Amino acid sequence: MNYSPTIGACSCCGHTKFTFSTVLWQSLIDEWRLANYEVEYINRQQGLKCENCQSSLRTMALASAIMKCFGYEGLFQDFVLTEQAQKLKVLEINEAGQLTRYLAKIPEHVLTSYPEIDMIQMPFQDGSFDLVVHSDTLEHVKYPIKALSECYRVLKPGKFLAFTIPMVVDRLTSSREGLSPSYHAGAEDINSVLVYTEYGSDAWKHVIKAGFNECRIFSLEYPSAQVLVGVKLVSAYIDNVDEQLRVFETTLLSQRQALQTQLKQAQDRIELLRDNEQRSHSQQQQTQAELEQARSQLQQTQTELERLQLQLQLNQAESKQAQLQLQLQLQQTQAELEQARSQLQQTQANLEQMRSQLQRTRIQLEQSQTTVRAMQTSKFWQLRSRWFDLRHALGIVDDDRPLLKSIFSQKKLANKAKTETANSAVSDSLTTVAPRLEDVQPSVEALAEIPQTDDLNYQKWLNKNYPTKATLRKMAEVVEIFAYKPIISLVMPVYNTPERYLREAIESVLSQVYPYWELCIADDASEDNRVREILEEYSAKDSRIKVVFRTENGHISRCSNSALELATGDFIALLDHDDLLAPHALYEVALLLNKHPEADMIYSDEDKIDDSGKLQEPFFKPDWCPDTFLSGMYTCHLGVYRRELVNAIGGFRVGYEGSQDYDLVLRLTEKTENIFHIPKILYHWRIHSESAASVADVKPYAVVAAEKALADALQRRGEPGRVIRAKHLVGKYTIRYEITDYQLVSIIIPTKDLGETLDRCLTSIFAKSVYPNYEVILIDNGSQEEYTAKVIAKWQEKETNRFSCYRLDVPFNFSKINNYAVEQAKGDYLLFLNNDIEVITPDWINAMVEQAQRPSIGAVGALLLYPDNTVQHAGVVLGLGGVAGHSHKYYLASSSGYFHRLLTINNYSAVTAACLMCRREVFEAVGGFEEQLAVAFNDVDLCLKILERGYRNIYLPHVKLYHYESKTRGYEDTPQKQARFIQEIDYMKKKWQRLLECDPCYNPNLTKNREDFSIDV
Repeated sequence: MNYSPTIGACSCCGHTKFTFSTVLWQSLIDEWRLANYEVEYINRQQGLKCENCQSSLRTMALASAIMKCFGYEGLFQDFVLTEQAQKLKVLEINEAGQLTRYLAKIPEHVLTSYPEIDMIQMPFQDGSFDLVVHSDTLEHVKYPIKALSECYRVLKPGKFLAFTIPMVVDRLTSSREGLSPSYHAGAEDINSVLVYTEYGSDAWKHVIKAGFNECRIFSLEYPSAQVLVGVKLVSAYIDNVDEQLRVFETTLLSQRQALQTQLKQAQDRIELLRDNEQRSHSQQQQTQAELEQARSQLQQTQTELERLQLQLQLNQAESKQAQLQLQLQLQQTQAELEQARSQLQQTQANLEQMRSQLQRTRIQLEQSQTTVRAMQTSKFWQLRSRWFDLRHALGIVDDDRPLLKSIFSQKKLANKAKTETANSAVSDSLTTVAPRLEDVQPSVEALAEIPQTDDLNYQKWLNKNYPTKATLRKMAEVVEIFAYKPIISLVMPVYNTPERYLREAIESVLSQVYPYWELCIADDASEDNRVREILEEYSAKDSRIKVVFRTENGHISRCSNSALELATGDFIALLDHDDLLAPHALYEVALLLNKHPEADMIYSDEDKIDDSGKLQEPFFKPDWCPDTFLSGMYTCHLGVYRRELVNAIGGFRVGYEGSQDYDLVLRLTEKTENIFHIPKILYHWRIHSESAASVADVKPYAVVAAEKALADALQRRGEPGRVIRAKHLVGKYTIRYEITDYQLVSIIIPTKDLGETLDRCLTSIFAKSVYPNYEVILIDNGSQEEYTAKVIAKWQEKETNRFSCYRLDVPFNFSKINNYAVEQAKGDYLLFLNNDIEVITPDWINAMVEQAQRPSIGAVGALLLYPDNTVQHAGVVLGLGGVAGHSHKYYLASSSGYFHRLLTINNYSAVTAACLMCRREVFEAVGGFEEQLAVAFNDVDLCLKILERGYRNIYLPHVKLYHYESKTRGYEDTPQKQARFIQEIDYMKKKWQRLLECDPCYNPNLTKNREDFSIDV
């Protein structure tokens, strides 16, 4: 690379031609080599001297000194080395044109641009350069102030400015103040100023006086001498030290005052900033809280979205399943239609023959009805009552079918009645009528792939509801689109199980359309070697079957816990070793869990299966009713429980064998309210000689264990009481709670006339009641009879402290009358009672207070009987007859009812206000009786409002009273009464439509057309 420097005029003679000085140029070359840069040059042997005066150019000496001081031996070394990550921009100002651009050879990777300019007003933006070199001395600059200001403007903050002070001594000292600070206006903040002089180190004092913060002084006379001057170091002026000190002190004082002012302003600004910071912090906290709330809302929204998506998937799955079922039903209907068409002609042919027989049948029917009426008034009817009493005494299960259906459906019973009754005429009539009634009963055959039963109505239900193979295949397809597919661990304890029963039980699991299960079997040291062989065979056949063989017999609780230890699923299901699962059992459980993943306990309906494979005794259960459960283990099969919760309560307890599952559920349901019921038959309970399904008391130790489990539950729940076995009913219990406080009971009775009826009611109350603290509030709703007035006066005189009468002359409105009575009553318990009630049970108030005192209980009802000892009320079922009806109406008082519901404590959605107790606080919380319901359904409405508040309503079979129903108000036998009744029906249907359609205390598979709990077909 050629290098030919161009030098301006000689400062001594003005000559413009020069010669090279080897020594000087070599020093420059060596300087570049120190920086690892190679420089080529021309005529190394020649020096650089003025051709006119032969003097070494001070300009060249100055250039060399500049290279020395800011080159790689001086201050610029650190600057260049640290800035190599970026390219440098350098500016040379050469107004006099005497300084050459020695820096032009810096490599491109270090230097981006090197402009040279002679103008004072430079065409560059502010802060454009890393280094500005002012090549000329200050005495040659025409406008030094402007020149230095422009240098400062185009220089980047914190970078370097290089310039020289005058080289003539007399110019430095010609002025008393040296260089004027105005020469360097605006240059105080420049990082470093490189100043070069040939007159020794004293020149720094004048530079500091000029106002530069930091500078390096380099002497040409002594090249190795460098003096570093600190920040704001001020030296007294040489000629006038004292004056300079005074000026300095004055300046310092002025600066101090200015600094104090600035400090005060800074403190004010700090306080302001602190206030702003506090406000900002408060705003930040508020913003953070709002952000957390927004996040929570977002999470809730996301959760709701996921739930909706899951629900959508389930709805799609159900829709698909429904479509498939409809297709199957359509195909079946079409097949039946073809069959019906083929039968139509035959039917039409038989029609004429039937018409001719119709008249004869009507005549026979009238004769039969006459015979029945005669029979009901005969001695046979009395014998029938005694027969039922005998059956209960012997512990025989009563199917409670209506009398004629029970008798006429069996010829043997008719023949037996014929031989036992003293009335031979009635016996002859029964023998004649029974075959006729049997002949008119249509036969129902089981459809293909549907289980069989001898129960006519149950066969109809099975034909309609039990899944066929085609339906099961569709269910298997639906499983694959489930969003949630939990593993269900079936726990089966085994001991000496007959081979047939054991194989059928395991095969029923293998036949499940829901495949995500595991069968956990524990053999309790069976003595029958075939049991081990069968279990090993099936465990080898399917990896989902796990088996553990216990080395010693520990009974069912320990054995069940051994099986439970094998379980890994989210839920466990209990399966007896000789029972059967319906093929869609686990599918229905998984389907419910997809709808309600929060479920902790699930149970289904069940039936029984005999050795011939026929089904019988279907048990259609209510939804979860805690007080019904205290009367007996009704949830039973199929029971599914969250495994985590079962483990948390310790599994099955030893010492409760025979009722170990009853004890388990009692403890589990104290930990959760997420209990769901599947109203479908999913479990077939085996009937054989060793099964509790065959004989209820085959395992007497189970009864003792159940009593113990119930007693434990009462103690855990803080509700002390006694567990009493229900008479003639094995496995059924009555809880009699201790009364903690015999608070005042207000018995409220509305009345109008009918003095004899009222007197009988009051007499039974005061003569039979044993509760120590009660009052009777009578509301006379416009009585006119003189005898009624005498009855009221008699009781006011006899029971001065316990009897009060208030007159309310308004049109009859049961709700308004009772609400008014509550305002007069003083009791903590309110007992609403009709005036046509007669007390039978002496401790009736005690029994009702026992339940009403419990925080979970709302309304308490009783067993009301007609005078002929048939049932008038035993709890209210919603939806019967359109709105509500009384369960088991017209059953004998001695009958046990549907699965013993008549003789056990049960939860019902409502009870009648003919005899209803509740706490005052509950009554007032729900707003009392609805006065829009003047006559009908006001008690049902009250109970549903109580139910809506989270309380449970309850029926007590051991509180018995006679009810002479409707004697006071009569029947709905006028157009006005009928119109009012229709309005009350409409009110109930609009307000409580959901509950009327699906009573949680009644199974949807049971009829709403009758009050006998028969199957809805």
